[in-house]
Amino acid sequence: MKKLLTMLALCAGAIFAADGAGVYGSKCAMCHGANGKDTSLSPKPIAGMADTEAKIKGYKAGTVGGENKATMQTAVADMNDADIKAVSAFVSTLK
Repeated sequence: MKKLLTMLALCAGAIFAADGAGVYGSKCAMCHGANGKDTSLSPKPIAGMADTEAKIKGYKAGTVGGENKATMQTAVADMNDADIKAVSAFVSTLK
């Protein structure tokens, strides 16, 4: 039983990571680049950021902003908590 639960947890982790990559690809990559290092449309690279979840939630709530606030608010408007967690975990793995 323990082996089964461990395998399920590992599979869930892999699915979670895949979702993060998918959300990033559809919501973030066009401005931040596939590797999170593109700065042509964003002021700084996001690869490896540790506070991505808080920033996305802040953009969504309108409490975080800068020159790209409106763009970011539009990009994250339909993201749910699971999407935000998944993409944040994915961004933290980018090097």
